[in-house]
Amino acid sequence: MNMNKSWFNIKVKYSKPDDDGAEQKVTEEYLLDAFTYTEAETRMYQIIQDDLGSGAEVSSITKSNYAEVMRGEEGQGWWKSRITLISFDEESGKEKQANQNILVQAEDIADAFSRLNAALGRGVTEFLIPNIAYTKIIEVYEQGALADPEEEAKPRKSGLKPAKSFEEE
Repeated sequence: MNMNKSWFNIKVKYSKPDDDGAEQKVTEEYLLDAFTYTEAETRMYQIIQDDLGSGAEVSSITKSNYAEVMRGEEGQGWWKSRITLISFDEESGKEKQANQNILVQAEDIADAFSRLNAALGRGVTEFLIPNIAYTKIIEVYEQGALADPEEEAKPRKSGLKPAKSFEEE
């Protein structure tokens, strides 16, 4: 059984007031890493309970095919980037190509392209970037990737605390 983490696209529906104060149904998309669909759904419900309240619900979960997620400190949007890695097979004498999707946090398409070029340019494999497209992903939640360790140890509204904080008490 393969127990590698996967990335899951999760759509969340909830009501929020619009500019006129009327309730408006919105659907937002998030990306989350997990081992299973069940774990992804459970973690997303914990997140939306803390951030959006009890009226939000997970409307769909799909496994995504991102090989990597590249965060940026200044990027506001998430860009799905298809890269093609090019290698030469010595035995057959033919060029081989392998495609991967990388999600890049960037200000715009030019910023996403330059970040990919900088990251991939350090390797020894030749590559192409045939496609970069803006996504509707609002936020990416990577387990254990919170920027602030103190924030990670705080109890959630649900009253649950990470196990690490119990050891310290």
